[in-house]
Formats: sequence, C-alpha cells, structure tokens
Amino acid sequence: IYSKCKSIIGDSFPSKGTMVFALGYFIHLSLGRTSRKDVDKVLIGDVDVTNNNNDAFPDSAELLKLSIYFGAFLKTSRLEETIKRLL
Repeated sequence: IYSKCKSIIGDSFPSKGTMVFALGYFIHLSLGRTSRKDVDKVLIGDVDVTNNNNDAFPDSAELLKLSIYFGAFLKTSRLEETIKRLL
C-alpha cells in the first residue's frame, strides 16, 4: 500500500493517497477501531472517502496528531537529507 501512495504527508493535510493517511488507517485497524479491510483504493488515493467507508478511518484530529508526530520524526531523523545523498 505504502509504495502505491502518491506522497508521504501531502500538501496541507494527510488525506487519501498519502502514507500518513494509510498509517493512520493501519493503526486504527490494529487498535480494533475498525474491522474494514476493503479500503485499499482509498488508501492509495484512487477512491474518495465517503459516508459508506468513513468508519474505516481515524478522525481528522487523530490524523493531524499523527501527521505532526511523523513530521517531527522526519525532521529529527534527517531522513530526507540521507535519501537525497543516496540519489
């Protein structure tokens, strides 16, 4: 799923097609807050979140917190700099 995502966080907020959105879903699933496993197309950004599948994903506050944690990790780990040096 992650390799099919279009970006890590996205331009403004983690949304469908971002790795952080997918991570949020997998955490939500692991915590037992959803049992849905039919949302792969939403995770990779090919299908929108709708009223019919909205229960599979964490709310916007949870996604925002996850985005902040992930952004802080990326900054402190200097992962972006390392990847640029490898390319």
